[in-house]
Amino acid sequence: MSRVRVGIDVGGTFTDVVVLDEHDGALTIHKVLTTPDDPSRGVLAGLDEALRAAGCPAAAVRSVRHGTTIATNALIERRGARTALVTTRGFGDVLLIGRQTRPGLYGLAGSKPPPLVPPERTFEVDERVDYRGQVLTSLQENELGALSRRWPSSSSSRSSIPSTKSAPRRWRPASRRTCPSRSPAASCPSTASTSARRRRWPTPI
Repeated sequence: MSRVRVGIDVGGTFTDVVVLDEHDGALTIHKVLTTPDDPSRGVLAGLDEALRAAGCPAAAVRSVRHGTTIATNALIERRGARTALVTTRGFGDVLLIGRQTRPGLYGLAGSKPPPLVPPERTFEVDERVDYRGQVLTSLQENELGALSRRWPSSSSSRSSIPSTKSAPRRWRPASRRTCPSRSPAASCPSTASTSARRRRWPTPI
C-alpha cells in the first residue's frame, strides 16, 4: 500500500487539501468550503473527500501538515477579543512605535493603523529578565493582581503577558495563577505558553 502525505490550508472561504503519493509522486488537489463556525468540520470533510479522490485509505496517511489564515484574518479585520497587554515597565510603547520595517524609512508624515492594543489597555509591571534568562527584578504576584482588578474597567475580555525568549519558566506559572483568580471573566494566556520555539526578533526602534 502506498504511503501518502497530506497538506491542508484553511482559508477564510476555501479549505484546500493536497495529497502526495510518496511512491509515484502523484498529486491530488481538492477544495471544499471552509466552515467558519468550526473549521475542523471543513478540514475533516476535505480530507475524507481528497483521500477518496486519490483512492487512498486513511491508513495510508503518513503525515498531515496544516496551516491557516484564520488568525491572520482576525487580526486584519480586527474581529478578535478586546485585549489588554501586560509588559515590562518602560516597554509599554513598543507596539505603538513599531518596527523599523515600514514603507517609507525616512518619511516623517507616514500614517500607522490603530494599534491592536490601545495605550489605555496597556499595563506595565516592575520585572526584568536579562538575555541569559536571569531574573534581575522578580515579578510580584500582588502587583499583577492589582493590575487584574483594573481589567474589567478597561472592558478587556483577554489579557496577554508577553515573555521574551529569555523569560524563565519559573515565574510564568505565577502570572497564570494570578490572572484568573483576580478576574474570572478574562482569560489570561502567557505568550510563553503558546509556543516552545525561540528566536531573536527584530529590534524595535
